[in-house]
Amino acid sequence: VYFNIMKTVVGPRMEFLDIVPEYPGSQHDSRIFQNSRIYMQYVQGKLNGKLVGDSGYPTLPFLLTPIGHPQTDEQLMYNAIHGRTRQIVERTYGVWKRRFPCLSRGLSTKLLCSTTIVIACAVLHNLALIFRDELPEDEEDDPRDEYEEVPVNPPHWQPGEGFAVRQALIERLFR
Repeated sequence: VYFNIMKTVVGPRMEFLDIVPEYPGSQHDSRIFQNSRIYMQYVQGKLNGKLVGDSGYPTLPFLLTPIGHPQTDEQLMYNAIHGRTRQIVERTYGVWKRRFPCLSRGLSTKLLCSTTIVIACAVLHNLALIFRDELPEDEEDDPRDEYEEVPVNPPHWQPGEGFAVRQALIERLFR
């Protein structure tokens, strides 16, 4: 499966908003993100809003990550909501792989061709959503099974401003 060579940003309607195909092999998620177009757009102030990522990403003012060892009820509620929000990504991958079975089986093409195929599948997936070409739900795996088993590496860097933004959000929403 080629999901480990591409990082994606998925929207709330299970659409692909961004794909980063430039890093084959085992690059760390935070390194790929730090060098992505979407990261640069946030840093330059061209994008606003919040992204949600797992603990392999840095906590930034625009990137919310889970709390490692939640201590309070508010932190536990934040992590629960954060996890449910991230399930959209897992569900998107499940639908995407059912829509394009070659993504589940793996591709035996050269890297450049494989990344092109995966990007084309993402574009076609988005078009299927626009034209409401829905798949039956009965074959779908529970995304929580995959979500729980994915090992997460610690990020390479952690600026402090993101922690302050996350804490302010928790205080505003849960107190």
